[in-house]
Amino acid sequence: MPLNYDCYCKISQYLTDLDCLNFCMAVNIKPGIRNFSDNFIETNLLKLYNAGVNLNTTAIDWKHISMTQQMSVSLVRELKEHLDWYTLSSHQALSENFIREFRIYVAWEAISEFQILSEDFIREFQDYVDWVCISKAQKLSEGFIKEFKDYVNWKYISKQELSEDFIKIFKAYVDWRVICDKQKLSEEFIQEFKDEVDWKSVSQNQELSEDFIRNFKDYVNWKDISKNQKLSEDFIREFKDYVDWIDICWQQQLSKEFIREFKDCLDWEGICEKQKLSEDFLEEFKDYIDCVAWGSISCQQKLSEDFIRKYKHSVDWDGISQYQKLSEEFIREFKDYVNWDYISLFQKLSESFIREFSSCVCWEFISIKQRLSEDFIREFQNYVCWSRISRYQELLENFIREFNNCVDWNAISETQKLSENFIREFKDYAQWESISCEQILSETFIREFVNSVDWIRISQKQKLSENFIKEFRNYLE
Repeated sequence: MPLNYDCYCKISQYLTDLDCLNFCMAVNIKPGIRNFSDNFIETNLLKLYNAGVNLNTTAIDWKHISMTQQMSVSLVRELKEHLDWYTLSSHQALSENFIREFRIYVAWEAISEFQILSEDFIREFQDYVDWVCISKAQKLSEGFIKEFKDYVNWKYISKQELSEDFIKIFKAYVDWRVICDKQKLSEEFIQEFKDEVDWKSVSQNQELSEDFIRNFKDYVNWKDISKNQKLSEDFIREFKDYVDWIDICWQQQLSKEFIREFKDCLDWEGICEKQKLSEDFLEEFKDYIDCVAWGSISCQQKLSEDFIRKYKHSVDWDGISQYQKLSEEFIREFKDYVNWDYISLFQKLSESFIREFSSCVCWEFISIKQRLSEDFIREFQNYVCWSRISRYQELLENFIREFNNCVDWNAISETQKLSENFIREFKDYAQWESISCEQILSETFIREFVNSVDWIRISQKQKLSENFIKEFRNYLE
């Protein structure tokens, strides 16, 4: 005997979320809002609406829904009194027809800043839009800006792509500092408006020729010129009393001859950090670099082991251990100088060397950066960092099986290549979200572990047939 309507309603009261929705749709009854969790409502709003669920309730987090859910116009019409319109106007992509229909509800400041609007639409709603946001966020033509010159915010307009002819016409409106920051200006234009432009911004952001800088040497900002313009050594020599020597040393490419000529003007830390120097050159100017620059030399210059040996009491051994390529013989010789954490992390070490210095190396970094054999890991199983071994070393399934109580199964599931038989064997150890995302799984395997896999990850990462998708549509939804 078939069940009646009241029985179906009674059964539905004991179901929740997707089970409730599918049941009610199958027996053609209207679900109640109380059968659904907040999270389910937020992610399935349109389905619930189409199923006839009464959504006119203030118990729903409308702000979050307005931010995350794409809603149909009919749904918005029904729920317009409940929606968070500022959030909706900010986070949803809205058509101009939609905005037009709901113009008394939308937040026009958010519409002006976050929606892509045509100039015709802005013109139609010129008394609604926020002109500061329009000027800041919308791409406007020069003709449109000219038409609404008394509405727009000229500081933001000055950031729009403008022609020099347009800037000339509206020279009294534009923000000249912003113009010099954001527009690409010709030298002829800068010369014409030399009394209007912001010379610090020009020096910093415009590409200037040396002839131009020479002609306007009393206008430009020489610190910014030294830092941001590409200067020849002849030009620097000509204006040696104008340039900022610290910025010259850090930002310009200098020859050894030039450095030698101006050795007493230079910032030697910048020279040793940014210029490519030979060891002979470093020895020649040892007296200049002794006080300030050995840290930069140790990190930035390519040094031979003989040079490091000669200046072992001057070099920065942290920098040497991290940035220089060192032989195991050299590391052995200077075992009491080197930084063993950096040696373990940045130098390429053999297993025999690691074995020799097992009490010196950092085993966490060894486990991350050195390529280790399974025999070696087995030998030093009480030293290695197993979470790092599990993530960064390539391990065979037999090895993982042997050390199943040592390995990090989250990392194993995410980074190791595992067979389905192996996953099946260790199903209670595996991290199923990572398995679903990072391993290649057959549909047969997914079907077998239907209640273990992460279906969101399965739908995102696995290659599924149409028949499989139809079979498991309730899970994939």
